[in-house]
Amino acid sequence: MPNTLFLHLGLHKTASTTLQETCRTNQKQLKKQGFIYPLFRCGQANKTEISNHSIPIRSAFGNNPTSYWINQIWGIKDIEQMNNSYKQQLASALKSGDNLILSGEGISLLSAKELVNFTHFVKEFDYDIKAIGLVRSPLEFATSAYQEMIKGGDHFPLISFGNFTTSYLTEASQKIPTRSLQISTLRKFFETNIEFQPFHKACVHPMGPTAYILERIGVSTNLIKSAEKQNKSMSNLQTRLQNFINKAEPKIINGTTNINHRQIIHMPISRGNNCKFHLNKNEYDLVSDQVENCRNHYKKLLGADFLDDTIHLSKPIKNQTIIEIFNDFLVPQQ
Repeated sequence: MPNTLFLHLGLHKTASTTLQETCRTNQKQLKKQGFIYPLFRCGQANKTEISNHSIPIRSAFGNNPTSYWINQIWGIKDIEQMNNSYKQQLASALKSGDNLILSGEGISLLSAKELVNFTHFVKEFDYDIKAIGLVRSPLEFATSAYQEMIKGGDHFPLISFGNFTTSYLTEASQKIPTRSLQISTLRKFFETNIEFQPFHKACVHPMGPTAYILERIGVSTNLIKSAEKQNKSMSNLQTRLQNFINKAEPKIINGTTNINHRQIIHMPISRGNNCKFHLNKNEYDLVSDQVENCRNHYKKLLGADFLDDTIHLSKPIKNQTIIEIFNDFLVPQQ
């Protein structure tokens, strides 16, 4: 009888990093219950415990691993050698004789052809695949994705900093992040072997989204110690200032790390820095039609339970606050 590979696909911004860290620190307990959660190694980057399986899978089975941003940041020189190593490590885990859990939000970005490459490899070891993913509502996802990508060094002209616009807005620059295409691709590819659940439903679990996912996989969470939240979000002010900085000094330039890129790590709460990032009214008005179209698509794809009618907007930033922030973070001190 085939073993099962439980493939957690995220999706993005649904506490995937916390799930991965929980599985990493509870490997022995998972093993006792018949589940293997493998950790990968990348010698070229001196990484010994890669718990986000997006990294080895997207690199090893993607069509263009050279352009994969992790490989660029890690400075991988011999990608073929590294990918062969990743495949060998995955094969070793698949030979264990236990059920396997793989988790990687980035796996949800694979194309149908790339998914074929990956699943054919897995099925050579006589494994069935059952995929699962949590999904945020369209506006909630877009807002969270903007924050995360800005934290990672990207710049978005839509996101303003007070009265300062960072560049001219075009139709392309106003396009909101969405996972409609990925959800469609995954549903078509996995057919009845994929399960989507609303993120808000997972959040009301007494032990949070991590326990919710593990229990749906079949893990008893009584003895599983959940990791603390791993991926801390930036505040509204931090996000907007970081976006402003990223315009001038992106994190990646021509495939290499920009040494002049600056990350805003901390900002005093006295600046009103305890507010969660949301689009402001002007920004939301520019993309509201897209949000509504995405909601309609989600409703057809997934059902009304995946929608959220609540619209959270950030308040305008006072000019005095902007001046103080510029002085604190951007003006060289004498």
